[in-house]
Amino acid sequence: MLIVGAGPAGLALARQLRRRRIDHCIVDQDDAGASWRSMPPALRLVSPWWTNALCWRDVFRHPPFALVDAPQFAAYLDEFRTREDIRVVPGCKVTAIAAHGEGHVVTTSRGQVRSRFVVVCTGYFPHPVGPDPAADDDGSIPVVHAAAYPGPEKVRRLAGGRPVIVVGRRVSAGQIMVELADAGIEVALSTRAPVEFRRDGRLGALKDALYYFYEELLVVLRPRLRLPSFPVMDGGRSRELFEAGRIPRYPPIRALREGVVEFEDGSTLEAGMVVHATGYRPGLPELPIDTDADGLPRCYDWESTRTPGVFFLGLDNRRNYRSRTLRGIRSDCRALARTLQARIDAAGGNSQPVEA
Repeated sequence: MLIVGAGPAGLALARQLRRRRIDHCIVDQDDAGASWRSMPPALRLVSPWWTNALCWRDVFRHPPFALVDAPQFAAYLDEFRTREDIRVVPGCKVTAIAAHGEGHVVTTSRGQVRSRFVVVCTGYFPHPVGPDPAADDDGSIPVVHAAAYPGPEKVRRLAGGRPVIVVGRRVSAGQIMVELADAGIEVALSTRAPVEFRRDGRLGALKDALYYFYEELLVVLRPRLRLPSFPVMDGGRSRELFEAGRIPRYPPIRALREGVVEFEDGSTLEAGMVVHATGYRPGLPELPIDTDADGLPRCYDWESTRTPGVFFLGLDNRRNYRSRTLRGIRSDCRALARTLQARIDAAGGNSQPVEA
């Protein structure tokens, strides 16, 4: 069994396979948890800690209802890997997967391996994407993606006292614009559609506290429920700044020329920096798969419909609408491990990768 990617999905699955004594190897183009270590320190998970722990024994590692930040979660992944004795082959990038006999030949930066089953756990975060279509850009204004957001002090130096435009309308956009505004930096928001906010205040906190318990029951009753899964912007401080007019909203950017941002409605703004909080795309090696309108592999549950034996864990709406979230990965990895165990038993042995 070859696992590609040592983020939360790969580590959680490795734990499940180890508990079932299924031989496996986990490789990563960088190292375990690298994406989380490179995230902006101010980025916070938007759901309570107990929903994000990779196994139930860890729900009290932090206060169960705490909203942990990226460095805290990165530290947890390091601790999880060490405690579970998960061995990762670092610096091993998978570039192609091809069917071969009853298994697959996997081409990596270190050579080729054969494996009956391959589970791709590369996730989204290593592959940030900008707006589509991209704006014309003459290079006169610094542009960064939220994945490389350097924090308010460096932004202040780069922007030179001019406004910073945050492009996007979901969680990362909201967290970045709040941090910049609270640091005294002038901020504007550029979005294609109106901004929606999560409910906040006491009622919102109560709703959030109860919702995740309800969700645990919901996915038991409807395990294949598929719904839109990307959360809207946090309420609270984000809503307060936006509705008070401290953060104006502009339409999509058409061009960046000579230090001036031109928007699609013809308005302009002299700006010092643009931050794209425009999301990520899954990082998939080259392999024969069919994809849907969102560029995701067509699967039944986690298995490719075109290339049997290749599975995808941690992508949107694989088994249900939680599949790309940490709480979804926690439950999906157990179910996938059971599926793999049954397939390995039916094949008459383990599936340890060997050199080709």
